[in-house]
Amino acid sequence: MRLLGAKGSQPVSASYIDAVLSSSVQGWASIGGRGRQRLVIERMGYPRAVIVADGDRPDLTALGVDSTAGFRYQFEPGLRDGEQTAVRYENGEHIFGSPVQYRERAFGDVNGLDEVNTGPNCIVRAARFGYRDRRTASSSCDASRRSCLLC
Repeated sequence: MRLLGAKGSQPVSASYIDAVLSSSVQGWASIGGRGRQRLVIERMGYPRAVIVADGDRPDLTALGVDSTAGFRYQFEPGLRDGEQTAVRYENGEHIFGSPVQYRERAFGDVNGLDEVNTGPNCIVRAARFGYRDRRTASSSCDASRRSCLLC
């Protein structure tokens, strides 16, 4: 992945929404490989918060991205079926996978993305299978042993 444009051009953004649950949206965002980017979280077209993508994501170093580029935003109250959320850089550019329409289905793709390939991460896999919150996935999982049904 090349994160810088041609000589003299603007740095390239690289980002991804890993999961959208009724309670949160999470992923990563960088510009020119640098984390700690300011992001605007929208719900149904209205800005709700400005956050900094500074969460620890050591898996991103393999992509040439700073390991402090992760983000997670908690919705209060949680998203309802059909509501849309968007994550943008401050310049207005959407991060990859945004906007997303949340779908609450018992066994279906919750986040609207065709492929979510993040390894043995039960929270993300729980989102894909319709579990409503972190407690549901965590209580039945030991990802290090891959012993739960989600991993």
